[in-house]
Amino acid sequence: MISDLEFDSFDSEVDQLFRDAVAEANERGIAVNVPDEARVERIVEKAMHEAVIKDTATFFFRSFAAALAELLVAMLRAFIERNSDVKVSEDIPSEPPLRKPSTTTTHSKKR
Repeated sequence: MISDLEFDSFDSEVDQLFRDAVAEANERGIAVNVPDEARVERIVEKAMHEAVIKDTATFFFRSFAAALAELLVAMLRAFIERNSDVKVSEDIPSEPPLRKPSTTTTHSKKR
């Protein structure tokens, strides 16, 4: 985005170009239709609103697909966990579980 100072500078340059063109046309005797300032302002405002709406819609629809995909993954994960004994990686502890000592002992034959 440009700053307000840059915008004002650019706006004044464009305005000066139009004034110079009108002055040159008057010197040559060419009839010039002076632009309707209010109409130009309405057109600019409408264009700015359309740009904001377009950008908002683009952001919404691009992020909507990602959010929907994450929701489906979460639902699928919940369904799988509910219907099976499969654990997802977040549920698996990082350290192996401690083994309980066996209550039955097996004796090996001595040779």
